Amino acid sequence: GREGAALQDCLQALQTGRDPARSWLIRGLVFFHFKHYELSLQSLEQCLQLARPWRLSIRRLALRFRGLAMLASGREEALDSLLRSGQATAEERASALALAGRYQQALDLLGCWRPRQRLAEILLSHRHLQAADFWIRRQLELEASLEGLLLAGRIALELDEVEEARQHFTAALSIGRSPRPEALIWYSYSLGDP
Repeated sequence: GREGAALQDCLQALQTGRDPARSWLIRGLVFFHFKHYELSLQSLEQCLQLARPWRLSIRRLALRFRGLAMLASGREEALDSLLRSGQATAEERASALALAGRYQQALDLLGCWRPRQRLAEILLSHRHLQAADFWIRRQLELEASLEGLLLAGRIALELDEVEEARQHFTAALSIGRSPRPEALIWYSYSLGDP
């Protein structure tokens, strides 16, 4: 399909030899797009080896996506690549900092509403469950929102704390005038219902 056609175009570009660094960059971006992070990293490393020092835009883009591929793979060294690129978003840098265990710096970068909750979401997505649990608890101490309670319940389920998860989902059901569908779905899921 589309993936094969895109990779075929990259292969043809590499065979022409006109701009190998750019061809390896595009190949790395194609692999990244299709979530083949290890292959993306290999292509981006090749790009960085071939790119001349003055080709800053290619080098920065390769560094950014190398960092993002590392981040998607759960590698702590993602931070260095993202910082060196000079192009990473605050959210990307915060995610890399969180993976490296530098939580306060990640919180400072997030700069969003409910940053502890966002940090817990990032940590959950990378399966750092204990840290995610810690930060969602800090958030719930400040404010028990529907989204925060649902996230706490999801984290508790991942930690096999089913009873605690149900407590969070029950609390989420009590927010507002009528139960929210997502709270009902998660509560039902915690009961083991299909």
